Amino acid sequence: DSVDTLKSTLDNLQAKGPVLLRIGAIDSVISTWMPALVESLHQSMPNLKIELTVESTKRLVQGMHKGEFDLIFAVDPAIGDSFRSFVSYVLQMIWVGSPKLIDPERLYTVDDLARMPIVTFPKGAPPYRQIAPYFQDEQVLASKLTSSNSMFAIINLIIDGFGVAAIPKVIVRRELAQGLLHQIRVSKHFPPLPIIGSYQSSTHQDVILQVVEQAQKCALTYCASVDPSTAWLV
Repeated sequence: DSVDTLKSTLDNLQAKGPVLLRIGAIDSVISTWMPALVESLHQSMPNLKIELTVESTKRLVQGMHKGEFDLIFAVDPAIGDSFRSFVSYVLQMIWVGSPKLIDPERLYTVDDLARMPIVTFPKGAPPYRQIAPYFQDEQVLASKLTSSNSMFAIINLIIDGFGVAAIPKVIVRRELAQGLLHQIRVSKHFPPLPIIGSYQSSTHQDVILQVVEQAQKCALTYCASVDPSTAWLV
């Protein structure tokens, strides 16, 4: 009975103190609904201290296995007995290019795209893994690949006419509206990109589940605020 009483007392003290939540996310999530999630958590859970990290999928998954994160949003899930994963939302991927480089009225085949300089993520990154089959399935190879681990660096390179890229349409909707970029009409669409949430099931379980629920609500609200063909929930 004394042990149970002591445990209950310590649990109550811990509940009253600040709880650190370490969230990692790729930049596609940071630039869409993550700000809304952080604001929502600050309002609903004022004792929650949020540590937010922007990283690549590979480093986020590695960080989960090393115990550096409680919750991540990436293209690949963290796999293991102590992890749980769910599809946060799905992004439509499109080919885009600068009007300096592409003709928005032209229909480009896979072979046409293969002859153009392509900007993508580093080799081994999930979006890169989609690039290779896109061309190889048609028995062609991209002639020139330039890689960057930053979505925003890729966007700037494309705007400058350095090449074309397959990226989430919702991320560049402002650049498309301003005419800085054009969606490339293609004969073969690029596959959509699911964003996976993974969380630790053994630490701060009650808190984590509340955060996951809030994250799903924020993702749903965001998807409802944009063109439903560009971002959606499964």
